Amino acid sequence: METGSVLWIYEWGFYSGRQVADPLLIDGMVFILPYYEPDCVLLDITGTQPKVLWKKPQTVSAVSSPVFIDGFIYVNCGGLRYSSLMCIAIETGELMWEEQLRRKMVSFTGADNKLIVLTDRGELSIIEANPREFKVISSCDVLEVAGTLGMGMFWTPPVLYRGRIYCRNYLNDLICIDVDR
Repeated sequence: METGSVLWIYEWGFYSGRQVADPLLIDGMVFILPYYEPDCVLLDITGTQPKVLWKKPQTVSAVSSPVFIDGFIYVNCGGLRYSSLMCIAIETGELMWEEQLRRKMVSFTGADNKLIVLTDRGELSIIEANPREFKVISSCDVLEVAGTLGMGMFWTPPVLYRGRIYCRNYLNDLICIDVDR
């Protein structure tokens, strides 16, 4: 970082101006999730040049960045017309499970071996980060809980802080839900 010189470049896909998912850095590796390209890729970045560990044609994402928990990558696959939540083994790229979300975009974060998933319509779910099965622990409609009838369109990932989940929609409504009880 002292010189600001480029260490390496990985030529990857077509840039549409819509790539939203951040690269996921995991112990000397980087996972890249596309929007238009058909393949996600896991790279080893410990050498002088990136090396492809695996490439899989199973995921594209319009909104969410991936989350890594205990050897598995959790991704939201899809965009405006379809969506599913997926669990992928980091070692092999094997799809462990996929759950269809009925035309809902989601954003999510991970904490305490759980996924905190928020749909674009304001449906909040706590999901067990389990590679064997998709299992919802609890769920609610944040607009209903808050007593508001405002528009949904929650595209910002939910934030967990001190036992509270914060959800913000595109109208800048911020809803705080206590989950520490």
